[in-house]
Order: sequence, then C-alpha cells, then structure tokens
Amino acid sequence: MVYPAQDFAAQFFSTFKEFPPAQKAATFTLNDALEKMSSFATMGGAGKATNRT
Repeated sequence: MVYPAQDFAAQFFSTFKEFPPAQKAATFTLNDALEKMSSFATMGGAGKATNRT
C-alpha cells in the first residue's frame, strides 16, 4: 500500500526539477516586516489618503 504512494510522490516531486516554482514562496519574517515599515517611513508615508475636493 505504501509503495504505490511513494512512487506517485516521487513522480510528482521530480516535476519540480523540470518546472521549478515561478515565484518566491510566501513567507513572513520579522525582518521583512521591519524593512517594509522603514521603507514606508522613508518614503514619507506614501499611500496616505489625500483630500480630493
């Protein structure tokens, strides 16, 4: 029962050699959050709502 599943999994994972993921995996780290916050602060609060009247 286990051997057919291992064969299927091996075939599936071998496709990643031929067709690797197209983008970086989604991860969240504290350093990433701090970099985003500091870049936002240095840009002077880009994306703030503006009064368009």
